[in-house]
Amino acid sequence: GINAEYGGVVRDTLTECRSAAIRMIGIVLLSNDSWSPQDPAQQLVESLISSSERSVYDTDTSYLFASQILSEIVSQESVTADDLTTMMTPVLACITRKTTMCSLISTPLTVSILNALNTLVAHKNIAKVVPDLPGWLPGNQDNGAAYHDTFLGRLLGCSTIRRNMIMSDLNRYISPYFNRATVINQDISQHSSAQYQQMLDTIQTLTSKFLYHLIKSEAKDATLNWIVSCLDANRNKAKLVASFVAASGASDGFMLNLAAVLLKLSIPFLGPSNAKLCTVDVRFCGPQSRSLFPQYSEDKILDKINGDEVSKEDLLTLGSPDSFNFISTCFYLTHRALQLAYAAPFDKYRRLMKSLMETQRLVQDMGSNPFSIDAGIRERFETQFVEQLEVKTHLLHPDTISHVLLFYSSSANWLSHVSTEHDSVTVADVTSLLEISGTPSKTLAMIPNYFISASCQFLINVRYFAEARLENFMAENLDRIITFLVLFCNPAWVPNPHTRAELVEALTIFIPNERSQSSVATTNREGALCSNLLAREKLGSALIRQFVDIEHTAQFEHKFQYRFHIFELLQYIWPLQDFTVSKLSLEVRGREEDTTVLFTRFVKLLLNDANFLLDEALHNLEEIKKLQVEQEDEETWNGLDESVRQTKLKTLADLKRMCTSHNILSYETVNCLRYMTGKCDGMSDEAHKNVTYAFVTPLLVDTLVTMLNYYLKELVGDSQTKYKVRNLDEVKFYPGKLLQSIVHIYINLKEEPSFVSAIPRDGRSYHPSLFTDTATKVRKLYVPEDVISDLLKVSVLAERAVTSQEDEEILSDRAPSHYLDPILGTLMIEPVLLPSSNVIVDRSVIAKHLLSDPIDPFNRQPLEMTDVVPQTGLKDEIRSWKESELAAIQMERERGTIGNRA
Repeated sequence: GINAEYGGVVRDTLTECRSAAIRMIGIVLLSNDSWSPQDPAQQLVESLISSSERSVYDTDTSYLFASQILSEIVSQESVTADDLTTMMTPVLACITRKTTMCSLISTPLTVSILNALNTLVAHKNIAKVVPDLPGWLPGNQDNGAAYHDTFLGRLLGCSTIRRNMIMSDLNRYISPYFNRATVINQDISQHSSAQYQQMLDTIQTLTSKFLYHLIKSEAKDATLNWIVSCLDANRNKAKLVASFVAASGASDGFMLNLAAVLLKLSIPFLGPSNAKLCTVDVRFCGPQSRSLFPQYSEDKILDKINGDEVSKEDLLTLGSPDSFNFISTCFYLTHRALQLAYAAPFDKYRRLMKSLMETQRLVQDMGSNPFSIDAGIRERFETQFVEQLEVKTHLLHPDTISHVLLFYSSSANWLSHVSTEHDSVTVADVTSLLEISGTPSKTLAMIPNYFISASCQFLINVRYFAEARLENFMAENLDRIITFLVLFCNPAWVPNPHTRAELVEALTIFIPNERSQSSVATTNREGALCSNLLAREKLGSALIRQFVDIEHTAQFEHKFQYRFHIFELLQYIWPLQDFTVSKLSLEVRGREEDTTVLFTRFVKLLLNDANFLLDEALHNLEEIKKLQVEQEDEETWNGLDESVRQTKLKTLADLKRMCTSHNILSYETVNCLRYMTGKCDGMSDEAHKNVTYAFVTPLLVDTLVTMLNYYLKELVGDSQTKYKVRNLDEVKFYPGKLLQSIVHIYINLKEEPSFVSAIPRDGRSYHPSLFTDTATKVRKLYVPEDVISDLLKVSVLAERAVTSQEDEEILSDRAPSHYLDPILGTLMIEPVLLPSSNVIVDRSVIAKHLLSDPIDPFNRQPLEMTDVVPQTGLKDEIRSWKESELAAIQMERERGTIGNRA
């Protein structure tokens, strides 16, 4: 009993001593300056940092003493808020100075400093002091780079991506992270990269924890204001020239860290079915918004509905709350940070990889003997390899990539539902989206356009540089992304053609890429695309619509690149019956002359593109051949002035670049004609007939045949030698491949009478031996005999059509003048009256004219096909005369007395 009583006295005494010591420590901290030369605040910081370092290794808990003391000081009733501010200001100032030592190289120290910081700011009364410290904001808040030197900025500066290149005396780049061994040994480089990625994740996690503590305290507004101000100062990093304006902004590593930290704060409300996402307020960037977010000048997704501008007053009817919840703020800030963080480093990484591959080819050309490799080239290769490894380590951090994908899939689901005005973003039934009207919600006029464009660009870049992460992404999340991409391909929703082009390109991540050297399968992504209900119903028409729309909305040099991605998707989905793209051709039946029919406009533009691209490609090949012939005459070439030679070499390089682009695009365009006119597995005869008919209507058949005949003649005739440049692969010109596609188009359409009859009608390129010459050529390409046999059938059919054409010419010569079309002078088949000029013309002739010029050719008045008046009586009269005259011509042919009759 005595011992128990004695033990209690000892405990009480020790408790009193501890309390007295803590009060004394508080008094000392309150008068920190009075203890010079000792610095109690610094001693506390050192103790906290030391405690953090020991916590990794020690099994006892004595190291917790410093943090326990801090907790008890804060919790004392006698310590007022002003007292706590006085105590902790020098402590925080001291630890602020310590942050200058934070770096990835000194990760253990950086982690200890962050742990010490989090120990301090875990107490709200301490956290609120942080924004009052000197250096919280930079002196020049418009200078993005200045944020590096702020309290928060120093925590975000840890990265493997260098800000400035450090050169040794030998002018070799010295990386603090990777050495020459990482260039030689791939296992070493991967292991080192994984280690640095783990360090980055640790630092980012602790920094996000620090921000979380600040946001949970009275420092919330100041913290969010710092983030907003930093993003605004670095707004130029979102531009296409971001890599070239980086000097005035924060480093790529800094921005990637800021985005990663905000992502970690966003995790609790992410996920396609997360109910918390419902609380994101769409009015955050609306007019007169009272959010912290600046009203940037960036375009919003939508500016018009049904042709009428969405006014500020329209949006104000949705209300403007006095404040926004943290989820809304975090959601919008993360979107902005991701846009700014990834544009420049992805552009830099793409250029680095291109330069590295070019140098690698030089190294390989020098042989396998390392001593035969030029020292300068080897030095360049090692430097470029190390630099790309530095960028790759941070930019393609696997966990961060997964977090960004999760964020964008969640955002995609949110956008899909707020734009269709669903009550909840957790609605999983996509069927309802199929029934939505073409009129979008005006809420889209408050959402920045980069919500779409930045997410699309990220998906595209991940497809090229981190495809495994994309393929392994959850099927449910992939499905939500597809729904979003297809839904927003509607021009009524997204008027900006460049943004819609990005949506289409982003959709290509779900299909195999024949040009990619990646070994990553696309099984999961293909499955997600093929099972998506909205894609099966709407994607085909969306692609055709986009193809047509960009003719007048995109710049000339952009439209072919945009259409290239449309071709990729069309080729993939065309044979899939679930997508029923071929049904679009049904609209043509009965409306052959209607130039507003979507599929008719698509085919016309497709033919125009093929004609232009093939013509440009062959012209460039001819010019390249001429310059190469000049070079082969060494005496004459060397006799030219140096400036002349350089000019010619530059011209040659430019021609090769343009020729390569035109060859790639022209093949894709011709290939589109090939598979669209062909019969896919599972396609019915009727469906195939409807499709082929859309390509051979009176409006289009002559354009198609003229193009095919001309390029067939160029590829198999005497002209082909003009295009035989030195290295066909260098300019991506594969004449055999192109020739086979053209041959298949002829075979696909050989059952269409209008197509066959148009072949000999082309007087420029057709001759009787055209197809037999082609058969001889393609036989050398080991084309199956059944293909050659079908091609020769086309030849026979074309020769039969020659006789029919001769009859048509005789009829035109013999016909009364009022039976002839006044524009072409041919016998009319279906005469129609033009109401404003009172002139009768053939329906097919005026329909072709209106495709390019919607006016009456006789008086220049506006005219549409719906205005013309059929002349039934005259039509019957011409038909009766034609039948009688054809019988007479046949009799004359049999008697051998055929000729014209006056």
